[in-house]
Formats: sequence, C-alpha cells, structure tokens
Amino acid sequence: MRAVILVLLTLILPAMTLRAQPRMPPIAWLSDRDGDFDVYVWDGDQTINVSSNDSADIYIQPSPDGQFAWLGIVGDRSEVFVWDGEQTLNVSNSPSYDYFPVWSKDGRLAWYTDQSDERGTSLQVAVWDGEQTMLLGREFGWTDSAYFSADGGQLSPVWSEDGWLAWLTFGTEGVTHLYVWDSAQVIVVTELPNRELPYLEWLPNGDLLWGYINPSNVTSSLWLWDGEQVIPVLESGDGRAEFTVWGNDQLAFRLGTNNSSGMYIWTDQGAVRISTENGGFLGRPSGSPQGQIAWFATSAEIPSLYVWDGAVIRNLGRANQLFPGPRWSADGRLAWNTQTADGMHIYVWDGEAISDIPPDENQYDSELMWLPDGRLVWQAGDYPAQELKFWDRGRISTITAGVGPIRDVRVFLAGLLWTQEIDGNSDVFFWDTTQTFNVSADPGWDGLTLVPPMG
Repeated sequence: MRAVILVLLTLILPAMTLRAQPRMPPIAWLSDRDGDFDVYVWDGDQTINVSSNDSADIYIQPSPDGQFAWLGIVGDRSEVFVWDGEQTLNVSNSPSYDYFPVWSKDGRLAWYTDQSDERGTSLQVAVWDGEQTMLLGREFGWTDSAYFSADGGQLSPVWSEDGWLAWLTFGTEGVTHLYVWDSAQVIVVTELPNRELPYLEWLPNGDLLWGYINPSNVTSSLWLWDGEQVIPVLESGDGRAEFTVWGNDQLAFRLGTNNSSGMYIWTDQGAVRISTENGGFLGRPSGSPQGQIAWFATSAEIPSLYVWDGAVIRNLGRANQLFPGPRWSADGRLAWNTQTADGMHIYVWDGEAISDIPPDENQYDSELMWLPDGRLVWQAGDYPAQELKFWDRGRISTITAGVGPIRDVRVFLAGLLWTQEIDGNSDVFFWDTTQTFNVSADPGWDGLTLVPPMG
C-alpha cells in the first residue's frame, strides 16, 4: 500500500507544481516592422500584432491585470484602444482627440477626451469600466472643461489606490477646480485661482496631495485633502518644493534654491525641518519602506549622502548630487554612486557597513535598480557600447548578451526588460534572472517596452 501511495504522489506532485506556477504577464512594445508603429504583445509563447492598422500608435499603458491601452492615430484624431488579452477594442470612438489613458488598480481606464463642437471646446474626463465608456461631466452635470499641464507633467487624471479619480478643470470664469469622483458622485474638492497646477498625487492612505510652483517669484505651495477638508502643508515657501512618500504614509519634501535648501517632514504638528545644513543644494528625498529618508546635500561644494532614520541624521560620505540618485531596496539597503579620480564607484549601505563596487573598464552611467530578489542592477558603458550588470552581495555579473545602446530598462517580476540596439536594429530583450533572450527578433525597429506593474 505504501508503494502505491508513493507512486501516486510521484505522479500528482509535478502536476500540482506546474499548476501553482504563476503565468508570466504579457509584454508589449511598439514596432515599425510593417511601415508604421503598431503595438505588439508577447504572451510568453508568441508575438502578436494587436493594433494592425495603417496609422501610428503611441503611448502604451499597461494595466495591473495584463491588459494594454494605447493611443491610435485614426485619420485626424487620436482614439483609445485596449487589448484585453483576446481582442482589440476601440473604447473611445470620440469625434476629436483623446489624451493619455491611465489605469486604476481594479482595471478601469480613464483619459481626457476632446468633445469640442459648435458650442466650443470641452475637454471631458472619460472612464471605461470594461464594458462601457461614460463621460463624467455629462453623467454628473459639471460643465467646466478639464485640462492637463504638459509643461508641469500632469498628463492624465490620477487614480488613488482604492479607485478614486482626481482631475483639474478650467471654468468659464477663469477659476480652476479640483474634482474627485468616488464612483458614486463627483466632489468639488476646492476652488483655486486661475493658475496652472503642475501635479496631483494620491497618498497610500487615500489623501490627495497637490502642489504649485509660481514661476514669477519661484515660490511653492503644497496642499492636502483628507476626504473632508483641505489642509495647507506649505502655503508659500521660497524656491521649488519636491516631495516623496515613503513608509507608512509619511511625507517628506525638499524646499529651496540651488544655494539654500531644507529637508522637511510632515507631522501632526505641521512641517518640520530635519536637515541641519545652513546652505547649499539638497537633492530630492528618497524614502525606504522602513521609514528612512536619504538625500544628497552640497555643503562647501562637497556633495555627501545623508540618511535620517526618524531620529538621527548620518553622513554616509561623498556622493553625486545629480542623476541617478540614491535607491532603496525593499529590505532597507541603500545604493548610490560617486565619481572619484579612478572612475564611478557604486556604494551599497546595509545599515551598518558600506560595500564598494569599483569601476571596471566601463563607466557606470545609468539609474540604479533593485530587483525584488535583492540584486542591484545598473547600466554600464559609454554610448554606444553599453551593457547591463548586476551585483549580488559581492558577485558582479553581466546580463546583456551583446553591447549596444540600451533604452527603457524596466524591472519585471524578478528579472528585467529592455530594448537594445545591436547592428543597427533595436530589439526587445528579457532576462529571467538566469538567461537573456530576444523577445522580438525582428529586422524592424522595436522599442518602448512596457510591462504590467509588479504585483
């Protein structure tokens, strides 16, 4: 009897293991192999042209559940298309232009749509719920024309983690409104003077943050809406304000000019300055999941990296004050780079000791990226001879199969995706942490790789 059970387990367990393995989400990119840019999707087995048409397609956006949206140029207008894993749908069918679709966590899609007619311009907010598209202005009766700020970077409506949608409108009387839709009603959050707001951002706890930089006298303001009231975080500060959210809904921001900046955190008592430098430039803060903040500061023209752990500030030593900046891993390690006399070094701090990744014959010249499995990745080499490398607690290895210009590197599950130009042709590559292979392998130009967010 025992022998029979062992045989059955031997047959059943491999099948259970195969069923338990998650299917890799699809990958999408743009390719001009047919003479114009179309959207191609690789589902792990095959490559499919999901937008085959005679016009150009742009701006692919992935959803968390494996769908893709993009803008297709149809005649003299742009429309929003969606590939749902089986078919391609035109979800807008608008008479004019559509702009910048963005997905919610639950798979809904929102964008701005131009509904102009003989009565004038009306930029509405459209939402597709997987079955039908509705215009929020028409559905809920507001008449302002929504707008976006290309210069400020506010290119689309903004979804919260729990599915609320925020956007800006410009009224006929020169008044800007901030609206929120909670799927049941449209809420007027606040009325603002006629001015261009460069960004909106939802915090993980559901609060809405927005800010404004006055270009005439270079002052900044930050405001918070908690679902009931508007709270001033920074009513008027000298210089540019740049913020980050980290840890348990904590908020930090840098405020100042190139000659004098300060680092602040938002607390129950308001904005509190935590930096001690009296002058110089501070870089944008970077927060860890464990509640630490790192930033570059230049004092006496010596750039250094500082870390605040909630109580104490530590100076970790010299660092570059510009791109790519410090990067936190999920387990609280910090990576940054520093130019020295012998080249660009990468440093990793584990909370106690600092590891030095010395330069080789190539230059470390791109953004540092942490993989979910704890490995650090960077782009090495000067243009056009470029490679991707990783560091795994002392071991350095090369990811790329060849050398050539690398673009659009993205973390994907536990591996990487990127486009690389080799022999005059750009292809899409995927690294699964053990091997690198070419996903597109086509004589046309493939690029702009996009993948669903992790998780």
